[in-house]
Amino acid sequence: MKNRILNEIIRDLSDNYRDDIQVIDSLLEDVINDALFMSNRQHKKDIDTQLTLLKSNIKKAVKTIYLQRGTEDVTSNSQSGISNTYSDAMEQMQKDIIRQQKRILL
Repeated sequence: MKNRILNEIIRDLSDNYRDDIQVIDSLLEDVINDALFMSNRQHKKDIDTQLTLLKSNIKKAVKTIYLQRGTEDVTSNSQSGISNTYSDAMEQMQKDIIRQQKRILL
């Protein structure tokens, strides 16, 4: 399942993908671990099922982090009249998991 998610992310990134598989694979691994923890699903034996459920959240977070590399500590930027505001991908993923009721309550 992880490889399928990785391939979908690379396909979604299209021209923004820089052919750096180790970077995106490492990001994916970190986001998967965080998503499983945030949703209280890290102890489930059927990881593929859990990843299927969280796939959209994981993909969105990985793509956001990948595209924001180099601006990790920046929340907003204004230059020559153009303003950019950056979202915290992990915080947004946690909110989405809770909002979509994908978190297991213990």
